[in-house]
Amino acid sequence: MLVLGIDVGGSGLKSALVDNSKAVIVSDVFTVSTKKLTPEEFGESVKKIVTHFNWNGIIGCGFPAVVTNGIVKTATNIDKKFINTDLVELIKKTTNCQSFVVNDADAAAMAEFKFGLCKDVKGLKLMITLGTGIGTAIYKTELIPNLEFGLITMKNGMIAEKYCAASIKTKENLSYETWANRLDEYLKEIDSLTNPDLIVLGGGISKDYEKFEKYMSLKNKIQTATFYNNTGIIGAGISINIIP
Repeated sequence: MLVLGIDVGGSGLKSALVDNSKAVIVSDVFTVSTKKLTPEEFGESVKKIVTHFNWNGIIGCGFPAVVTNGIVKTATNIDKKFINTDLVELIKKTTNCQSFVVNDADAAAMAEFKFGLCKDVKGLKLMITLGTGIGTAIYKTELIPNLEFGLITMKNGMIAEKYCAASIKTKENLSYETWANRLDEYLKEIDSLTNPDLIVLGGGISKDYEKFEKYMSLKNKIQTATFYNNTGIIGAGISINIIP
């Protein structure tokens, strides 16, 4: 079945048609850039995407917040107006399309854990997406939704995603070494809390892993996302089948 997958990020909405039985993108990737995303701008952006693809089917959406039954519960890196917004209803009202909305890291994780190179890895698997913030998801025999390990307080007193998200590297003009050392601190902290058998790094910066791999203490546990920066789109497209 084809699903319109939408991955909502800090700078825009990326979208494509996804064959959710194979977890493959079967169209161009269309991006709508945003500034400060509000519920109104989100609705209009989804409408632009639907128009681009001339779409009237199901939409799967990965959204950067805790999402329960399509309703946004947190707003760490998005407008506070999103809290308690029913995105399923908003998408229906704006586009007349049925939709399924989940946490973006959960969507990305299920793409990797069900269809990526780590699908046959046994044990506890942890997904960490590095972007504007830090998204996290954990899976063994099923997904535990809406984990927010990107918001843990580091030993230096800083919130993790304000210390070592990919956006911080850009914002503070950090070298790969300096940023990667921060990331390494975070990964060791999360490893001590969860003791996963595998850590999958996602987000656009994951494609540059060879530039900072040597600074990772846990490199024997780390694998980069199979689908790189398209993981979120694919995850959104398949999430209607596999996220409870």
